[in-house]
Amino acid sequence: MPARRRGDRSESFGEALLGKILDSAHELPPHLIGPLVADVLERLGGRRPQVLLQDYGQLVLVPLPGEGLTGGEPQMIDDSEAGRCFLDAVPVEVTQEYGVRVHLPLLDGGDQVGVMAVTLDSVDDDDRRLLLRISGLVADLLVTKHGYSDLFFDVRRDEGMSVAAEIQWSLLPPLAMIMPRVAVAGILEPAYDTGGDSSDYALNGDVLHVVMIDAMGHGLDAATMATVAIGAYRHARRAGIGLPEIYAFMDRGRAVRSRALRHRADDAAGHDDGAGAVGQCRAPAADPGP
Repeated sequence: MPARRRGDRSESFGEALLGKILDSAHELPPHLIGPLVADVLERLGGRRPQVLLQDYGQLVLVPLPGEGLTGGEPQMIDDSEAGRCFLDAVPVEVTQEYGVRVHLPLLDGGDQVGVMAVTLDSVDDDDRRLLLRISGLVADLLVTKHGYSDLFFDVRRDEGMSVAAEIQWSLLPPLAMIMPRVAVAGILEPAYDTGGDSSDYALNGDVLHVVMIDAMGHGLDAATMATVAIGAYRHARRAGIGLPEIYAFMDRGRAVRSRALRHRADDAAGHDDGAGAVGQCRAPAADPGP
């Protein structure tokens, strides 16, 4: 039987650009993400590349520093082309005197990481398709490398942050998730001085699990109690028990931590995305006891 003729496997220009990111990703230090993005966009014929990250207060987009990247002042989310791209999660093109400024959303599972921007002499559909794929890889890089460095935290922090707030931000899941049949979005305020407010969710098959925590008070005591509550919730949820049992487990964790701290788990819910059924367990404020 004659051998089947194999298709052309030579590398195209677009594949080479995407391959540059993929081949570098595994061992790339976080501080070299910016230079990598700048190099790839320059090969595409781009100028003034930027990676803009959302600040913790969710008010501005802040330029990521890095060799080859364009700096500048933070851009207001509600009053800029980059902000429009970020809010609408769609590319925004602005015709300028010397080319077209293209803004692309950096999305990871619906979580809005920021915006990538670059200026090209002109833009066609091939450029648009390739830029969207590049921005998707850049978003994945930023998310996967985030925990390896303080770089991204420092860029996103617009003012001093309390210890309690840092604990809460490190505890949170992504603030947004968009899937074909379900979406989740949240906000943490005040962003730089929060205490015991927290939340968690998990999409397991067709079931969306959600919890919201309000540990009484502020500061480290409240943040510590919220951490215990979220940890207990995740542990119980992953054990596959029901909502009343999950709450009881969380309450035991609270009691073990300290009877001198007051805690309230406002809502624990499970949403069956397949059947549309919702189960909810609402708990009153717990008496800390003597």
